[in-house]
Amino acid sequence: MNIAIRAATLQCAQSRNGQMHAFSDSDGLYPLHTPAAPAERSLSFLGRHITLPYFNTFAAAKLSAADLFDILYQHLSQAALQAGWPSESLANTPVFIGSTAYLMSEREQMLNPGYVSAAGIDAGRHSLTHVAEHLHHRLGNPDIFSFATSCTSSANALCYAVKMLRAGWCQRALVLGFENFNALTFEHFHAMGLLADTPAYTPFTQTGGFICGEAAACLALECGNGAATLRGIAGGTDTLGLTHTDSAAVKRVMQAALSDAAAQPGQIRLVKTHGIGSAAADEAEAAALHALLPDTPRAALKPFIGHTLGAAAIAETALLLSFLHQGALPPLPAAAAYAQTDAPLAAHGLTLDSGLYLMNFFGFGGSNTSIILEHRA
Repeated sequence: MNIAIRAATLQCAQSRNGQMHAFSDSDGLYPLHTPAAPAERSLSFLGRHITLPYFNTFAAAKLSAADLFDILYQHLSQAALQAGWPSESLANTPVFIGSTAYLMSEREQMLNPGYVSAAGIDAGRHSLTHVAEHLHHRLGNPDIFSFATSCTSSANALCYAVKMLRAGWCQRALVLGFENFNALTFEHFHAMGLLADTPAYTPFTQTGGFICGEAAACLALECGNGAATLRGIAGGTDTLGLTHTDSAAVKRVMQAALSDAAAQPGQIRLVKTHGIGSAAADEAEAAALHALLPDTPRAALKPFIGHTLGAAAIAETALLLSFLHQGALPPLPAAAAYAQTDAPLAAHGLTLDSGLYLMNFFGFGGSNTSIILEHRA
């Protein structure tokens, strides 16, 4: 059974004035403005003050739990509205949430003298299940599912929503991904030596690292076909290490997605790579693509909005939908950096036609997902 994406919302660093944009599969998608360079965030590490690039989205430096809850509600309600669903759908449509940020920004602000959490916010809780509980009460919806699988959080949320729809357990689903700044995550990745220290985000060039970003996005799914249809999903976990990406496991998960979509490698028009910017992870993904899809054009979307971690799958799917509607994949923001490399990202600047598009999302712990989207122009 195919699953149609009836509507989507996206709020990211390339959104105009940081505002949420909502669109349906029938009214066309909004064009992003000219890609902006990342801003900066500061941190203290081992007694040193360090400033690194970061793709900011939200007006506040750190979102309070109350502000975050309002943002998530707006994305859910706008996605349902754009899909043309009745008002009561927010109470009876299963909601799937993926994030690695949880309520850490609220928790960190509580350490500041004089900070007072908003009424109704449990100051002792900051997990993703608390976000789910809030939405359960606010929407009157008992079916709120949360996923915290590192950078595949919203990818796994999307996969499980598709599985439930295919099984006939529901006719509609809302899949929500969000990521907002918190110092714990930022300092954690810096301590691991994974963050870029220049604003040029250039996956597959063996240089730099990745640049984090904030985002919130939502997809409204329904059984059937549409302008954008989810044809294949696959997920798997390798066991080679906490942070190691295994090329054989990546190849297997892409093969599984192709099998689920009843598609052959030659039918894939473009691969939306995970393209994180970490040398080891990029090498593993490139090796798997060379083995399975050696001649298929490849694209990277993180240079446009940053690595939005747990929100990446939903945010990048919405971003790809926007580019598909426009009919072309824009040049990479730091395209000049690829002139002296053999990085296989020639798809940027090319026309995007109807067909199958494969999207990769990988995360710590060996969590790998591949999703195949069919676009009908």
